[in-house]
Amino acid sequence: MNIASFFKASIQTVSKENFKRQHPSPYLYLTIRNGFYHLYTSQEPSFALAEAWLKKINGAEWGLIEPLDNNQFFFMFVGKGDIIKAYVGGFEQLDSILLARCKVLYTVDSNQRASMLTSSQHQALLKYHVEPLSPLTPSELAPFALKKRKKIPIKTIALMAMVTSIGIAGSYAYRGVTKPEPLPPPVDPYLAYRTAVNQSLLAPEILHHALSLGAIGSGLPYGWQFKTVSLQGDTINLTAERTPDGQRTVIMSWLKQYPQLLPYSQVSLESLSMTIPLLQTLQKWHDKIMPIEPSLSSVIDTQVALGWQMTDLTTDNGLVSITSRWTATKETALSELVSFHHMVSPLPVTITQLDITPSGTVGYFNIQIRFALMGQK
Repeated sequence: MNIASFFKASIQTVSKENFKRQHPSPYLYLTIRNGFYHLYTSQEPSFALAEAWLKKINGAEWGLIEPLDNNQFFFMFVGKGDIIKAYVGGFEQLDSILLARCKVLYTVDSNQRASMLTSSQHQALLKYHVEPLSPLTPSELAPFALKKRKKIPIKTIALMAMVTSIGIAGSYAYRGVTKPEPLPPPVDPYLAYRTAVNQSLLAPEILHHALSLGAIGSGLPYGWQFKTVSLQGDTINLTAERTPDGQRTVIMSWLKQYPQLLPYSQVSLESLSMTIPLLQTLQKWHDKIMPIEPSLSSVIDTQVALGWQMTDLTTDNGLVSITSRWTATKETALSELVSFHHMVSPLPVTITQLDITPSGTVGYFNIQIRFALMGQK
């Protein structure tokens, strides 16, 4: 069975004719839906298979696997009732992140081809809600047959040749060069999400170093005053100042008792700074995504119950993902950071701002943390 290639682009990035020219082929099928072109192309007669399945199956979030020949499969994924991705490949090319968000995974039982799913492949699909489905009938495929591109009549070709020759001659008089319209960027609905989790710092690591540096700052020797622990880019920093009674020899002697801190410490005449690099990101979430709720509400409700003041709750909506941010503020002991550590460890949570300063009450600090939780809408 010949499967047409599927291409998708926003109508705001390219015109319809240019989009078709960028994917030349003898046969094509084009439809516009939800602000996107959905184009199917083939070198020989074929059908827009994904469109036929979309019409047949009702549902907002689902996927489909249809066995083909030569250990190949047709895969398609639907989100919010529209086609996200449709392609042909081996079983190992299943898109794990799209597969994980399917509420239903349909497997097409096409008699002889159904046996192409090996026992290990069947086993890999057991954790999903799998439902068998009969193949499309000829009558269901017929409305989605690709149309043959119209050939330009010979008279039109001759006219175009004449116009082209005039244009070439005119180009000698006018040297301006018109740049061709650039190709539209490929539509990867999860690119923004994957990029964000790969670059976002791991919240538990930040909290661990914040707790350690806060404890170090509280134990500084006489004459050196702890000022702040803060997040600076991909590092977390402690700063302390020398008081009028402080001596540099005292702080240097104190540091020698903690040789593990020396590579990260810098002492000037008036201050001490420690800079710890942050190395871990949320990369483990690269191939999976979780619903933003109920985790977001649970974390915020727990923090409120612990007495934290919640402010600046914002939401950024992506194509298929969402990032919720909020700021938690409280005058409290450093030990509360331990509860935050356990709270966010299993979640795709990062910290974009952190400030810890002594409050004036012994053992208490003014702590402000801005969290960000990334997930599925």
